[in-house]
Amino acid sequence: MAHTAAAGSWRRGKTLTEVLSWLAFLQVPVLVSFVAAVFIVVVAHELGHYLGARACGIVAKELAVGFGPKIAMSRDRHGTVWSVRCVPLGGFVRLPDSVMPYASIEGSSTQASDDRRGESAERAPLRHRAIITAAGPVASFLLGVLIFAASAMWNGVVTQRAVIGELKSLPGPMSELKGGDRILAVDGTPVDDLISLYLLPLEGGGTGSNVIYTVERGEDRLHIAGPPLRPAAIHTVHLSSAASEAGLKQGDVVISVDGEEVRDFADIVRHVERSGGRTMRFEIWRDGAVFSRDIAPRITEFPGTGGEIERRSMIGVSGGLFFTPETYTPGPIEGGMIGVVHAWRIVTGSLQGMYDIAAARVSTCNMHGVIRIAQVSEEAASQGLGSFLNLVGVFSVAIGVLQLLPIPVLDGGHLVFMAYEAVARRPLRSETIRWALGIGLVLLLALFAFTIVNDLTC
Repeated sequence: MAHTAAAGSWRRGKTLTEVLSWLAFLQVPVLVSFVAAVFIVVVAHELGHYLGARACGIVAKELAVGFGPKIAMSRDRHGTVWSVRCVPLGGFVRLPDSVMPYASIEGSSTQASDDRRGESAERAPLRHRAIITAAGPVASFLLGVLIFAASAMWNGVVTQRAVIGELKSLPGPMSELKGGDRILAVDGTPVDDLISLYLLPLEGGGTGSNVIYTVERGEDRLHIAGPPLRPAAIHTVHLSSAASEAGLKQGDVVISVDGEEVRDFADIVRHVERSGGRTMRFEIWRDGAVFSRDIAPRITEFPGTGGEIERRSMIGVSGGLFFTPETYTPGPIEGGMIGVVHAWRIVTGSLQGMYDIAAARVSTCNMHGVIRIAQVSEEAASQGLGSFLNLVGVFSVAIGVLQLLPIPVLDGGHLVFMAYEAVARRPLRSETIRWALGIGLVLLLALFAFTIVNDLTC
């Protein structure tokens, strides 16, 4: 009877066995990738606070990565202690109380010194305190921008021309198309640039099994038969998705779904959307070998264009063209602009996601905690250094957004205190600050616990 009651308590979508399987994040590879990702993000954020203090002529007492007992430490010539602590879930910069009088609770990213003297301590100039506080989130954003810029400069940026860079490996006979061919038309439909080529499937072109491409090769104009414009090849496997857990990889080609032949990527979408979430048998071609995987699509909900909640069955893959487009290497300035645009999209997406959850437009199951983050970190690391660093960039920007929220204990809460002080020309009462910081800490702990429960039960 006790077993029945226990099983019945997990009604949010997972059995007890499935929940225990989530604890695989305790495995060494997952822990290593998770700790590495958190370490990079925390160091960047806290280094921002530290450098902000140095710019204001203030020497930090300590810069710590993690919480709890120290496991490693070193003191520099300025007297600052650099330490690594045993719980890798954050960090702090310890400054004189006169600099950061608001940071009175251990765990704040700008923690006060142990010998604080409350309101009797003479405060540092308000502009210095604001610079030091804001420098942490700024550093988080900057790390993300640098990673995204470096990725663009390393991998290249797609040109606007509909030029074949490299043909993808697909089953069946080889096409006579070659790298460097410029596509002028698909099944007789003219193509002006890469964007118009991407839009062709929406207009019904390039979806047959024998597509005729008109290409420019040197001074020649040729008509060559080729694969579907968007073949059933997987271009991206989304982290922590049904496809990722099934072991699918970039470059895999779906041959059939539940025994029905698949010709192009649109066929995969149709099969998955009609599944209703039931388990489906996928036949996969990979480097000449064929194997099968049973995958259960997940019902994903997101806000629609009209404000309503849309629900779709998805396995977590995206498709692409039958070739990789021509690319070029951007310079530092253009790469930096690309990094800024990418980071801004993450900022707006994060804020939109918070609003959608608060407005009950999407499920709270979209909120994830350390277990899911650990799993995603390991998956990204398994896909290569580029994928892992890109995830670190996303984490860093997201942390910057989180830290700027007007919640006491976070940097945004401290900035709110300082804004009040600037307007009222006097600081908040110490008792009010203590109450606010206590409430903020409780809110963060509640949010932390809620996301952990989500990771285990959603």
